[in-house]
Amino acid sequence: EFIFGHEMGHALQRQLLLANLGLEEDAADGFASFYTVNEVGPGPSLAAAILFDEIARKEGVPTLEGMSSDHPVTQQRAFNFLCYLEGSDPKKYQQSLVDSGYLPKTRAPLCPQAWAMLDYGWWTQLQPHFSAAFRARGDQEQKKAHARLIAETEALAKRIDEIRSSQ
Repeated sequence: EFIFGHEMGHALQRQLLLANLGLEEDAADGFASFYTVNEVGPGPSLAAAILFDEIARKEGVPTLEGMSSDHPVTQQRAFNFLCYLEGSDPKKYQQSLVDSGYLPKTRAPLCPQAWAMLDYGWWTQLQPHFSAAFRARGDQEQKKAHARLIAETEALAKRIDEIRSSQ
C-alpha cells in the first residue's frame, strides 16, 4: 500500500502538474505517508520503514552514488516514514516508536510539525482538483490541517526556546 501510494504521488505530480518544492522522490514518499496515515492507518508506514531499514542494512555504508541519487538515502527514508507517522499522533505513537528506540528522541520533537506541514501541503496541492462531491469534506480537511500546522509551528518554536534556555 505504501509503495502504491508512492507511485500514486508520482502520478498525481505528473498528471495534475503539481508544484514541487523539493525532490520529486521526497514528495512521492510524502504522498504515500499522507494517504496511508490519513486513510489506511499505521500499517503501511510501519511496513515501509521495516522494508527500507532492511534494504539500508543490505546496502551498507552509503556510497557517493547513493548520496547523489535523486532518491533520499534509504535509511533516512525509513526514519522519515516513522517521523510522519509519529507526528500524526504523538500521544499514540510516542511509546511504540520513540520510547522503544525506533525513532531517535532527537528527531521526535520535529515530527508533529513535519507531519502538519506535509498534511496541509498535500491537502492544499490537491484542493483545486477536488471533485464537486468531495469539495466540502476536502475543504474541511484542508482547513483542519492548516490550523494544526499553525499550532504545531508555534509549539515547535516554544520547544526550541525551552531547549535554548536550558543550555
